[in-house]
This record gives sequence, structure tokens and C-alpha cells, in this order.
Amino acid sequence: MKILLAKPCRHGGYTLTEMLIVIAIGAILTGLAVSAFPNLSKNNHMIGDVNTLVGHVNLARSETIKRNLPTALCQTDDSQAATPDCDGIAANWANGWLVFVDDNGNQTFDAGEFLITR
Repeated sequence: MKILLAKPCRHGGYTLTEMLIVIAIGAILTGLAVSAFPNLSKNNHMIGDVNTLVGHVNLARSETIKRNLPTALCQTDDSQAATPDCDGIAANWANGWLVFVDDNGNQTFDAGEFLITR
């Protein structure tokens, strides 16, 4: 008859040290992720603005081909004004821009010229 000796049983699970290390790593990664969110939002907003400008450049080009007339894209101080001014003095493209048919080729939005988009 054989006598079986009980094998030492190792309990499963994690030690307190292992759990604290995992929690510390998780907290660090969460802190890094949360601090990156404001920059992510700014970058997405900037990318959207750039894509809008590129779209209007392409619109101006296609309108030139379609109408066989010169078009212009220029910055303006107030693109939503009743008569928007496009004289090139505006210093900030963030205020808006105009795309219009420039019949006389002076790169200025004059009365009677067709405004394509603001």
C-alpha cells in the first residue's frame, strides 16, 4: 500500500504589493490621458478649420473652371457683415474669409460681384 503525501498547496491570487503596483501604474496612465484631452480638443478644432479653408480653396478653383471667370479668396474682418470688406487689411484669418467672383481682377470684393461663400 502506497502512502500519498499531500502536496503543498499554493493559494492563487495576487499579493498586496502586486495590486498596489498595478493601481499606481493605472493612476499614472489615467493622469497622462486626462492631461492630454485639452490639447486633443484644440488640435481637432484646428484641423477642422484647416479642412474648411482647404475646402474653400478647392471651391474657388472649381468655380473658376465652371464660370470661366477669376475668383478670389481673401480674409475679412467680419465675414457675416451685410457688405463684407475684403481689402487685405485684416490680420487674422480666424475672423473669416470670402470666396467671390472677381470680375475686375482687383482682389477686392466690390459691389456687384457675386459672393460664392463666406
